[in-house]
Amino acid sequence: MRTPDYPLQTERLVLRPWREGDRDHYVAIRTDPDVAAYIPGHPLGSEVANEWFDRAVAKGTEAADGISIAVVDKATSAIVGTAGVFWHNLEHRQGELGYILSPGYVGQGYATEAAERLLEAAFCDLGAHRVFAELDPRNTASAKVCERLGMRFEGHLRGTYLEPDGTDSDSYLYAILAAEWRAQRGRS
Repeated sequence: MRTPDYPLQTERLVLRPWREGDRDHYVAIRTDPDVAAYIPGHPLGSEVANEWFDRAVAKGTEAADGISIAVVDKATSAIVGTAGVFWHNLEHRQGELGYILSPGYVGQGYATEAAERLLEAAFCDLGAHRVFAELDPRNTASAKVCERLGMRFEGHLRGTYLEPDGTDSDSYLYAILAAEWRAQRGRS
C-alpha cells in the first residue's frame, strides 16, 4: 500500500495528518449538531469523538485502511474541516470519499477543493480503481460537490441507515473510476 506524500496541497488548503494539538478542532467538528445534520450516527458524543481522534493521530500517515486528514486554510492556518478516503474493498481497490467542514467554511469551495485533491491522492498515490461518495439526499451541496468532481450519480439507496428514533434514512451514491478521472483531467 502506497502512502501520499504529505502534506497534500491545493491553492488555498493544506491537507495533512491529524496532530495531537488538533484535538479541540476535531472534537468540535464531530460533535457539532449543525455539522452533523446529514451524517448518519452524528453528532458524536465527546467521548467517541476523542476516541476517533486518538485513532486518527495514532494512524498518522499509515494508509492501509485509507487516509484521514485535517483540512487547513493556508492563509490563516485554521482547521476548516476533516476529510478522507477510506477503503471499502481493498481487493478491488474501492474507497469512499468523505469530507466535513466547520459551518463557517461552508459554501466557499473548500469541500470541492479538498475533495479534488483527495481524489488525486486516491488514484495517483493509493492506487484506487473506484472512489464513491454516499450522501444524504437532502444534502444538495454535497451532491453538487460530487458533480463538480465529475462523479456519476449511481443510485438512490433506500433505508440505508437506521436513525436513533427508529426511522430509516436513504442515501445517494456517486462514484468515479480511475480511468474516468484521468480522462477528465487529460492524464494517461
